[in-house]
Amino acid sequence: MYIHKQKPKIKSKSKRRLQNHDVEQISQALHVLNINSKSSRHKLEFYLLKSAVIKKLLSEGLAHKIGIHRGYTSIKCGVFLFHTPSTQEDLQSLPQISVKSTRNPNVEMPTYIAEMHINNFLRN
Repeated sequence: MYIHKQKPKIKSKSKRRLQNHDVEQISQALHVLNINSKSSRHKLEFYLLKSAVIKKLLSEGLAHKIGIHRGYTSIKCGVFLFHTPSTQEDLQSLPQISVKSTRNPNVEMPTYIAEMHINNFLRN
């Protein structure tokens, strides 16, 4: 008797959902870039990367907007909190929040490693 075996379906890397440790790694890398962008000569490049990563995280449901704080949209990704300029839609649809002295965890990651993680995430 012949039994037909189906080949196992392999999800392509670009379509797979990020696992929790991947999201945390991207959040950590984003945090490192965000901190270093304030004193770097590559400030604009880092802010553009931050914007692209947050946009992708939001579209994939890996981060979510939690409210407006001092005119900026607060975005939660893993245990990290990021701020981006608010859009008119954000101002109308999100609640005003007061973020109590919440600090993001310290991360020890070289900037070039953070850039590598972020660029890999954006490529996939």
